[in-house]
Amino acid sequence: MRAVLDLYAHGPCLALFGAAGRRCQACGASGRLSCHETWQYADNIGVARLKGFWALCNACHTVCHLGAWGLGVMPMPPGFDPAAHWCKVNRLDRAAWDRHEAAAWATWKNRGQRSWRVDLGRWADLMLAERRRGRRLLPEDQWPRRLTEAPARKGGG
Repeated sequence: MRAVLDLYAHGPCLALFGAAGRRCQACGASGRLSCHETWQYADNIGVARLKGFWALCNACHTVCHLGAWGLGVMPMPPGFDPAAHWCKVNRLDRAAWDRHEAAAWATWKNRGQRSWRVDLGRWADLMLAERRRGRRLLPEDQWPRRLTEAPARKGGG
């Protein structure tokens, strides 16, 4: 979905970082932040709706993207233990992490089997405004058809 939004370091993310006091909204760490989008899924009708954004430190952002680092798409910081970080932030034990991870993978696998319609909700107007400013946003016909699929490229490549 990142290719769909293409808003990082712009608009809502800059405002979000300031509103969050330049701290991670999950663990409170300061330093470099990432803009993490949050989605609501209507599995019964195949709609992924953008709910908003969170300002997250690299550690929390890595934990949020289980699939990306699990598949080697997102680089894992050397020596970083996502399970330990998740347990510390959530004040839960390793068994809770194991249950959470298993459920997350099952959900990811299930959702990756179907096509999704993306609903940008209240952020749709922002997308239009960014387009008017000349930002190169991915055209809707090139949006990923499934959550696990890369954006379509012109020329079939």
